[in-house]
Amino acid sequence: GEPFDSVLGLRRFVMLAYADLEVDSCSDLLPHCTTLEPLARVVCPSVCGCDDPAGSLALSDPSDGCPASCGGTPRYTAALASMACVEKQPAELRLDDDWRAWAVQIAAKMGVMKKRRQAKFVTEPELCSPGGGNCTEMFLALGCGVVAHWLNVTTVVYKRGYDACTGNFFGYALRTKPLSILCPSSCGCTGA
Repeated sequence: GEPFDSVLGLRRFVMLAYADLEVDSCSDLLPHCTTLEPLARVVCPSVCGCDDPAGSLALSDPSDGCPASCGGTPRYTAALASMACVEKQPAELRLDDDWRAWAVQIAAKMGVMKKRRQAKFVTEPELCSPGGGNCTEMFLALGCGVVAHWLNVTTVVYKRGYDACTGNFFGYALRTKPLSILCPSSCGCTGA
């Protein structure tokens, strides 16, 4: 990972922010990349996966710390171009580390939205009913079926369907990497 020595005071700032964690390079922040706290993504976007369309980072919107430019990097566009139009079944996704990480991050962000009452947030049981009201479990249970579920339930509850395929779970309040990356078929890919 990139050393912090090149930016005066950055290492000290990061160490203070992470309760005196010994930080010499971006690789030391890797465990913090998928948390709700955006600092690791702000200072180490590439190490955190902001410029990787797949991977374990779902919260890649600029409001979550990733620079907007990451979606246009050669690494990002090359990875998108090489992706097949194939998706895993729910049972496979339940065991997939990246899918599990996305499920946890999206559910955690929804929990914050609920506390802040953003987007006229309704109770989790209404949105995440296939998971018994637990949004992480909903993602794990439905797999890519979450795409159709989310569009349907937000259309009924909000009278406006939000498209998880584009990463739009709740407009400005919850944007992620496009779910079409992990769920290409459910998002309409018929690819060659």
